[in-house]
Amino acid sequence: MVDAAASFDGNRVAANEISARSMRADQGRWTVAASDGAGLADYTQFCASALFAPAQSASWVNNWAAATGADMVVATLTCDARPALSLALEVVRRSP
Repeated sequence: MVDAAASFDGNRVAANEISARSMRADQGRWTVAASDGAGLADYTQFCASALFAPAQSASWVNNWAAATGADMVVATLTCDARPALSLALEVVRRSP
């Protein structure tokens, strides 16, 4: 578990800020995308203003991928073309 209050450094993702304007019918569209290891650059940029657990920090994820050669996938949830949540995942192959 992460103590969000203890790890908050004052940065906030822009998508978390509430607009004073009411939303139009064509706004507020959520999309999700998954990218391969090449998406780690976008993940690094996202982490610059995001709240995350130590094992989800951009440097930890990049070092893990480099040290283990792991296949990585980055899942990103966006709202109005702005990232709201991003999660770096390792792909593990297992057979029964």
